[in-house]
Amino acid sequence: NETPGTEVNGSTNEPAEAKTVEITDAHGKVTVPVNPKNVVALDNRTFETLSDWGIELVAVPKGVMPTDSPYVTDESVQDIGNHREPNLEIMAAVQPELVIVGQRFADYYDDIKALVPNAAVIDLNFDVSEAADTPGENLVNGLKDSTLALGQIFDKSEEAQQLVDDFDKAIEKAKSAYNGSDTVMS
Repeated sequence: NETPGTEVNGSTNEPAEAKTVEITDAHGKVTVPVNPKNVVALDNRTFETLSDWGIELVAVPKGVMPTDSPYVTDESVQDIGNHREPNLEIMAAVQPELVIVGQRFADYYDDIKALVPNAAVIDLNFDVSEAADTPGENLVNGLKDSTLALGQIFDKSEEAQQLVDDFDKAIEKAKSAYNGSDTVMS
């Protein structure tokens, strides 16, 4: 048994300092722990990616999620409720290191920060009213930026980049299939 501070092979046996990453969200720069514990996710654009990456969540808004989501079917994952009547106090109870806010819950950002002051709170609800060169540019870039940020946070940068690359290919495929004259609404 070694105790912290003892020398082992010329180095001290100090606990490793938690690794962090700086993320730019809708409000600016936020320092976030890498592979945080007790994660709360409220942004419906993140659930499938987080699930595919095997990220455990402690609380989600089950009422606005697909019923077959593993987070919905897992009884250990707390239900925040929907964005109209959320039970934000659940967040204080689960003591998150990270809360992922976005879209429907963006209006609660300040309330969430006040409720869990020791947690990193990131708002992935990039403002779609900001100037964009083409319609939908902010939506596309927001999805990419959010995915890459999640990749940094959960040490899945390669997987995140692959999702972005696949997304870009799908957009190019759709653009190349368009004849330039038809008008479509879907």
